[in-house]
Amino acid sequence: MHIARRQWVLWLFSLFVIIIPVLIYFVRTFFEWSHFSLADGRIGIRHYAQEWGDLRLNQSVEGRSLSIGKKKFSSGIGTHGYSKIRVSLQPGFQIFTGGCGVNDEVGDKGTIRCKILNKKEILFESPVMRGGDEAARFTLGITGVPQLILVVENAGDGNAFNHADWVELELK
Repeated sequence: MHIARRQWVLWLFSLFVIIIPVLIYFVRTFFEWSHFSLADGRIGIRHYAQEWGDLRLNQSVEGRSLSIGKKKFSSGIGTHGYSKIRVSLQPGFQIFTGGCGVNDEVGDKGTIRCKILNKKEILFESPVMRGGDEAARFTLGITGVPQLILVVENAGDGNAFNHADWVELELK
Protein backbone atom coordinates (compact mmCIF):
# COMPACT_ATOMS: atom_id res chain seq x y z
CA MET A 1 0.00 0.00 0.00
CA HIS A 2 2.86 2.37 0.79
CA ILE A 3 4.40 1.91 -2.69
CA ALA A 4 1.06 2.57 -4.42
CA ARG A 5 0.62 5.79 -2.46
CA ARG A 6 4.12 6.96 -3.46
CA GLN A 7 3.36 6.24 -7.14
CA TRP A 8 0.08 8.15 -6.83
CA VAL A 9 1.92 11.15 -5.34
CA LEU A 10 4.56 11.04 -8.11
CA TRP A 11 1.83 10.87 -10.74
CA LEU A 12 0.02 13.88 -9.26
CA PHE A 13 3.31 15.77 -8.98
CA SER A 14 4.17 15.12 -12.65
CA LEU A 15 0.63 16.05 -13.68
CA PHE A 16 0.68 19.45 -11.97
CA VAL A 17 4.34 20.35 -12.43
CA ILE A 18 5.12 18.97 -15.87
CA ILE A 19 2.13 17.89 -17.94
CA ILE A 20 -0.35 20.70 -17.25
CA PRO A 21 2.15 23.57 -17.85
CA VAL A 22 3.26 21.96 -21.12
CA LEU A 23 -0.36 21.58 -22.25
CA ILE A 24 -1.12 25.18 -21.28
CA TYR A 25 1.89 26.38 -23.28
CA PHE A 26 0.84 24.51 -26.44
CA VAL A 27 -2.82 25.49 -26.17
CA ARG A 28 -1.92 29.13 -25.49
CA THR A 29 0.53 29.22 -28.39
CA PHE A 30 -1.92 27.61 -30.80
CA PHE A 31 -4.98 29.65 -29.90
CA GLU A 32 -3.29 32.98 -29.27
CA TRP A 33 -1.03 33.17 -32.30
CA SER A 34 -1.87 30.72 -35.02
CA HIS A 35 -5.36 32.19 -35.36
CA PHE A 36 -4.41 35.85 -35.25
CA SER A 37 -4.79 37.32 -38.67
CA LEU A 38 -4.63 40.60 -40.53
CA ALA A 39 -6.05 41.88 -43.80
CA ASP A 40 -9.44 40.18 -43.36
CA GLY A 41 -7.84 36.83 -42.55
CA ARG A 42 -5.57 36.79 -45.59
CA ILE A 43 -2.38 37.09 -43.49
CA GLY A 44 -1.92 34.75 -40.53
CA ILE A 45 0.76 34.98 -37.87
CA ARG A 46 2.27 31.53 -37.45
CA HIS A 47 5.22 32.15 -35.14
CA TYR A 48 7.13 35.03 -33.63
CA ALA A 49 10.10 35.75 -31.40
CA GLN A 50 11.22 39.08 -30.01
CA GLU A 51 13.68 40.33 -27.41
CA TRP A 52 11.33 42.47 -25.35
CA GLY A 53 7.60 42.76 -24.70
CA ASP A 54 4.77 40.96 -26.46
CA LEU A 55 3.73 41.16 -30.07
CA ARG A 56 0.36 42.93 -30.39
CA LEU A 57 -2.17 43.21 -33.16
CA ASN A 58 -3.44 46.69 -33.99
CA GLN A 59 -1.51 48.16 -31.03
CA SER A 60 2.07 49.11 -30.26
CA VAL A 61 4.29 46.81 -28.23
CA GLU A 62 3.20 48.83 -25.16
CA GLY A 63 -0.52 48.63 -26.02
CA ARG A 64 -0.87 52.13 -27.46
CA SER A 65 -1.87 53.29 -30.95
CA LEU A 66 0.08 52.26 -34.01
CA SER A 67 1.69 55.56 -34.97
CA ILE A 68 4.73 56.27 -37.16
CA GLY A 69 5.95 59.75 -38.12
CA LYS A 70 2.95 61.35 -36.38
CA LYS A 71 0.54 59.35 -38.55
CA LYS A 72 -1.86 56.91 -36.86
CA PHE A 73 -2.72 53.53 -38.37
CA SER A 74 -5.70 51.36 -37.51
CA SER A 75 -4.21 47.99 -38.42
CA GLY A 76 -0.89 46.27 -38.11
CA ILE A 77 1.53 44.62 -35.73
CA GLY A 78 3.32 46.22 -32.79
CA THR A 79 6.65 44.56 -32.01
CA HIS A 80 10.18 45.32 -30.85
CA GLY A 81 13.64 45.15 -32.39
CA TYR A 82 14.95 42.49 -32.52
CA SER A 83 11.96 40.48 -33.72
CA LYS A 84 11.15 37.83 -36.28
CA ILE A 85 7.53 37.22 -37.30
CA ARG A 86 6.60 34.37 -39.64
CA VAL A 87 3.36 35.08 -41.53
CA SER A 88 1.43 32.83 -43.86
CA LEU A 89 -0.26 34.32 -46.91
CA GLN A 90 -3.55 33.21 -48.39
CA PRO A 91 -2.85 31.86 -51.91
CA GLY A 92 -3.96 33.60 -55.08
CA PHE A 93 -2.52 37.06 -54.41
CA GLN A 94 0.34 38.68 -56.33
CA ILE A 95 1.21 41.81 -54.30
CA PHE A 96 2.02 42.42 -50.60
CA THR A 97 2.05 46.07 -49.47
CA GLY A 98 2.48 47.95 -46.22
CA GLY A 99 4.84 50.04 -44.16
CA CYS A 100 7.10 49.84 -41.14
CA GLY A 101 8.83 52.18 -38.73
CA VAL A 102 9.52 53.28 -35.16
CA ASN A 103 6.39 53.86 -33.09
CA ASP A 104 5.89 57.49 -31.98
CA GLU A 105 5.55 56.41 -28.31
CA VAL A 106 9.37 56.56 -28.00
CA GLY A 107 9.70 60.11 -29.34
CA ASP A 108 12.95 60.64 -31.26
CA LYS A 109 14.58 57.58 -29.66
CA GLY A 110 14.90 54.13 -31.16
CA THR A 111 16.73 53.02 -34.30
CA ILE A 112 15.68 50.03 -36.38
CA ARG A 113 16.00 48.41 -39.76
CA CYS A 114 13.10 46.36 -41.18
CA LYS A 115 13.45 43.43 -43.55
CA ILE A 116 11.07 41.08 -45.30
CA LEU A 117 12.40 37.66 -46.25
CA ASN A 118 11.17 34.81 -48.43
CA LYS A 119 13.09 31.98 -46.81
CA LYS A 120 16.60 33.52 -46.84
CA GLU A 121 16.09 35.89 -49.78
CA ILE A 122 15.72 39.55 -48.77
CA LEU A 123 12.72 41.04 -50.61
CA PHE A 124 12.71 44.38 -48.77
CA GLU A 125 15.18 46.20 -46.56
CA SER A 126 14.45 49.61 -45.10
CA PRO A 127 17.07 52.23 -44.41
CA VAL A 128 17.97 52.79 -40.75
CA MET A 129 14.86 54.36 -39.26
CA ARG A 130 14.65 56.58 -36.18
CA GLY A 131 11.85 57.75 -33.94
CA GLY A 132 9.91 60.48 -35.75
CA ASP A 133 10.71 59.20 -39.27
CA GLU A 134 7.84 58.47 -41.64
CA ALA A 135 6.97 54.84 -42.37
CA ALA A 136 9.08 53.06 -44.97
CA ARG A 137 6.63 51.75 -47.59
CA PHE A 138 6.97 48.52 -49.57
CA THR A 139 5.23 46.81 -52.48
CA LEU A 140 6.39 43.26 -53.16
CA GLY A 141 5.57 40.66 -55.78
CA ILE A 142 4.58 37.49 -53.91
CA THR A 143 3.08 35.20 -56.57
CA GLY A 144 3.45 31.63 -55.32
CA VAL A 145 4.96 32.67 -51.96
CA PRO A 146 3.18 30.88 -49.09
CA GLN A 147 4.90 32.68 -46.22
CA LEU A 148 7.17 35.60 -45.39
CA ILE A 149 9.36 36.53 -42.45
CA LEU A 150 9.09 40.09 -41.09
CA VAL A 151 12.30 41.04 -39.28
CA VAL A 152 13.09 44.10 -37.19
CA GLU A 153 16.75 44.59 -36.27
CA ASN A 154 18.35 47.17 -34.06
CA ALA A 155 20.61 49.51 -35.98
CA GLY A 156 23.77 48.52 -34.12
CA ASP A 157 23.15 50.59 -31.00
CA GLY A 158 21.31 48.09 -28.79
CA ASN A 159 17.60 47.46 -28.40
CA ALA A 160 16.55 50.36 -26.15
CA PHE A 161 13.37 52.12 -27.38
CA ASN A 162 13.19 50.03 -30.58
CA HIS A 163 9.37 49.91 -30.64
CA ALA A 164 8.52 48.89 -34.19
CA ASP A 165 5.25 48.77 -36.12
CA TRP A 166 4.30 46.93 -39.30
CA VAL A 167 1.27 48.81 -40.64
CA GLU A 168 -1.41 48.67 -43.36
CA LEU A 169 -0.39 45.15 -44.41
CA GLU A 170 -2.44 44.14 -47.46
CA LEU A 171 -2.57 41.45 -50.11
CA LYS A 172 -3.71 42.36 -53.63
